[in-house]
Amino acid sequence: MLTTPEPPILLTARLRLVPGTTRLLRAVLASSAEVEHLLGAPLPLGWPSQDLRGFLGYCLLMFEADPAAQGWGVWVMVRRDDPAVVGDIGFKGAPDSGGMIEIGYSVVPAAQKQGYATEAGRALLAWAFAQPAVRQVTATCLPDNRPSIRVLEKLGMQRTGTTGTGMLAWAVNRPSPAVTRLHHVQITIPRGSEDEARRFYCEFLGLPEIEKPESLRGRGGFWAQLGAQQLHVGTEDGVERHATKAHLAYQVDDLAAWRARLDAHGFTPLESVPIPGYDRLEFRDPFGNRIELIQPLG
Repeated sequence: MLTTPEPPILLTARLRLVPGTTRLLRAVLASSAEVEHLLGAPLPLGWPSQDLRGFLGYCLLMFEADPAAQGWGVWVMVRRDDPAVVGDIGFKGAPDSGGMIEIGYSVVPAAQKQGYATEAGRALLAWAFAQPAVRQVTATCLPDNRPSIRVLEKLGMQRTGTTGTGMLAWAVNRPSPAVTRLHHVQITIPRGSEDEARRFYCEFLGLPEIEKPESLRGRGGFWAQLGAQQLHVGTEDGVERHATKAHLAYQVDDLAAWRARLDAHGFTPLESVPIPGYDRLEFRDPFGNRIELIQPLG
C-alpha cells in the first residue's frame, strides 16, 4: 500500500522549511525528544506557544482525516548554519474551491528583525503557487503591526481592505505567466527501434500508448500516458546514453516484485545512494536510458 508523499523540505539561503507532517506534529504535541531529531535543531524556550499548540492540534486532525493535506498547515523555520528553530510559517488549511489560501507566520523573539519571515514567505509562496489548486494567497495583520506589514509588502502582497474585526486584509495572485505542473517528459531511442521500445515501455512497464498528433507522426517515436503526465519517446542517433546520469523516476507500489521482474528479464541494477523514507533501484533500459523505480516506505 502506497503512503501519501510528504511535502519536501524547502531550502533558502539561510533556512530549511520543514513541513509539519503528521509524525512531526505528534512529536511536538507529545513534547517528545524525537522533535529535535526530526528538525535537526534544538527548540527555543517557549516554542511552540500555547496558541501555536492549539493550531498544531487542528492541523493534526486535518492530516489524519486527509493525509494529502500535509503541507497546508505549519512549516518550521530552521536556521541552516548554527541550526536552531527560528519560527514557523504556514497555511490555515487547504485551498478553498476558488483557489484561495491564507498564510501566517511567527518568528521567535531572539531571531526577529533578521529577515527570516520574508525569506521563508517567498519560498513558501513559490511552493504554494506551484500547486495547481492555488490561485491566490491572502493574509491579515493588525493595523499597527509595522514589521508584519513590511513583510507582506516585501512578499508582493497588496492591501485589499479591512476585515470585520479591524484587521488589515492582504492578497497576492498567482504570478502570470506561471509554471503550474509537469506536462510531459521526453526520452530518446535510436532511430528505427520503436517496436523494441514499445515492448519495453508499453508491455514491460505497462504504460498505455496514446496517439501522437498527426503533425508529429512522421518524426518517429511514440507517446505513452503515465497518470496525469505523458512520456514522449523520440528518436535520435549519435547520443551516448550510457554516460549520463539524467533519468526518470517512476513511483511503484511493490519494489520487491519489480526487482524480481527485472532480474528475471536480465536487467542489472545500478548503484543507488539510499534516500531516507524511500526504497529505490536504478537500471538502464535496452537503449541506455537511466531509469529509477522508487517506493515510499511506511
